[in-house]
Amino acid sequence: MVNINKLRANMVERGMNVDSLSAETGIPKDRLYRRFKNPDEITIEEADAIINALKTDYNGAISIFFTQLLAKTQV
Repeated sequence: MVNINKLRANMVERGMNVDSLSAETGIPKDRLYRRFKNPDEITIEEADAIINALKTDYNGAISIFFTQLLAKTQV
């Protein structure tokens, strides 16, 4: 499960909005808006592009895109 709040916070920390994320990733803005409403539909390719655009490290990427998996492994 994707933690959309962490994704948005990461964008804000880097001074990005949907327009700039779209430009950096090549993902159309309308698709990004749909993904933000339905984050479980983000594909691996889109996640990879977002991680690269946000210059997120491994731990940051895990905390955004694998939140539920991470919680299950820590129980």
